[in-house]
Amino acid sequence: MSLGLDLCIENIEVELVDPVVRFVRLVDRPNFWMNFDTGHAFLASRYFHFDFLESLRTSLPVLGHVHLNDNTGVFEELRITDRPRYDHLSMGYRRTFGRGDIHIPPFWGAIPFAEVFGLLKDYRGLFVCEYAAQDFIPFNRSVQEKVRSAVTAARNG
Repeated sequence: MSLGLDLCIENIEVELVDPVVRFVRLVDRPNFWMNFDTGHAFLASRYFHFDFLESLRTSLPVLGHVHLNDNTGVFEELRITDRPRYDHLSMGYRRTFGRGDIHIPPFWGAIPFAEVFGLLKDYRGLFVCEYAAQDFIPFNRSVQEKVRSAVTAARNG
């Protein structure tokens, strides 16, 4: 029975991307996909030493949704070693020092978005700019325009 719903599972910054891809393939349902979060994958690639762009390339066949957000690539180890202490670090602190999953706008950090959009040139699903828009109000329009322009440029070759 189909209800017309798709379900996506998201990679997070404390895990490798490949197990998420394998899980989606294992479930093997026509409405079960991966949500690739650029910020999470980039942080994980730096911490666990894997190729970020290759992880995106591997995800393409099971991709159902994309979250676009940026960061510096500096993993905050407290996220794994001392979660209660990590939870007390404010987003302002983490953004000031560029530590961890800081959800800043695409193109504001270290993620190679030109290459990301190049790999996603044939992807026709949704892109969600997943950053704290309320913290970047003066810049939201330009962020939207830059992302739209990058998607269009990638699709047009």
